[in-house]
Amino acid sequence: MRPRISIISECESNNLGDQAIARALSEILEPHYRVSITSFGQIGSNPSIGSSNIPVRSGKPLALRIFSGVQPYAKAQIKWHILGEKHKYGEHFESAIKDSDLVLVGGGQLIKNNIALFCEKLALVSRVSEEHSKPFAMVGVGADVRMKKKNWLIVRKAIRNSKFTIVRDEISKRRIYEALNGHINPAVLPDLAFALKNSARKRRRPDRSISLALNIMNPKTMHKPLGLCSKSYIDRCTEMVCEFPDSYREDLSSVLLFTSGSPDDLAAARELQEGIRKTTAKTLPIFHPRTLEELLAFLANTKNVVAARMHAGILAYISGCNPLCINWDDKVEGVWSTVGESARVIGLDEIATSRGGASILGKLRCLRSPSDEELDSLADMVCQGVLNSVGQALSMDGADFTCQM
Repeated sequence: MRPRISIISECESNNLGDQAIARALSEILEPHYRVSITSFGQIGSNPSIGSSNIPVRSGKPLALRIFSGVQPYAKAQIKWHILGEKHKYGEHFESAIKDSDLVLVGGGQLIKNNIALFCEKLALVSRVSEEHSKPFAMVGVGADVRMKKKNWLIVRKAIRNSKFTIVRDEISKRRIYEALNGHINPAVLPDLAFALKNSARKRRRPDRSISLALNIMNPKTMHKPLGLCSKSYIDRCTEMVCEFPDSYREDLSSVLLFTSGSPDDLAAARELQEGIRKTTAKTLPIFHPRTLEELLAFLANTKNVVAARMHAGILAYISGCNPLCINWDDKVEGVWSTVGESARVIGLDEIATSRGGASILGKLRCLRSPSDEELDSLADMVCQGVLNSVGQALSMDGADFTCQM
């Protein structure tokens, strides 16, 4: 019987980029193993512990007032350590781990200091795996710039216990290597989403109908969204569209706004849409996909993409688009450098200038869409890297595996 692998990932995130990662990893493994997927950040349909709501008894206005003043990260810690979230997640992870032969956590920016307590969850997955004597590994992960010493202490044992650790960029590799004093030296492999195949790409018309699609992200999610200038991020984006050369400014019907599925991103897109309407008297359509299939079909009909979400750019690339990605977090530059495409990254400082819109279009003209051969080669590289590591972790001959997606 084929070994059973349990994937624990952000598969239920409303960010379709996270779903793309989970699907890519599953499709790599399914021809060779029995695969199950479990959510890393959610239990059932309930939101993650990043929620700011703290359950308090009715009729206790004092308690309500006390908790209303608690910072979100502190609330998350209270829910995790005092109100039973840690126990619930322990049971959740145990149900996926106990019958598996290997536990794979990834990918995405999981080594991260956030109110969703990713470090605590990684440590818990590692502990439950150890209790059930199941090998545990991390694949396709990133290490965030905001990691602090206390976060590294939480996740340190999990990284040490990992049978193998594959990161998606050299920046993450260096952070892990330095944080663990050189005891762990992760392998680097392109982001798992580069292995995803967009079937709609093969059926695309030679002349894609959407000339330019602007991917919009909730500014609050960014590390430094207002560092562009004194104006708000949305105001700056509005100005950039108005700075496009005449060929675009006069025919905005060839330009669309789109999200990667997040409701918060949709709210930001609507705000930008209204700002552009007030300035140009034209309304740009917004495409808000409900499923990964809808997003991939949209991208297969798009020529050029300017992406705020990193995985919107990656999915555009594997769909045969010509993407340019905003480097609001160093993970963006790191991931594109891994595949030799650092030219696809544009810094916030570049688009903050008075000619930011023209700069974006100028960079796009210097780039080209990847060929089918380049995409297939990249997907095979990711596929083989994962299969070889998994095979070795299971004491199997990983060299005999081939990618059969």
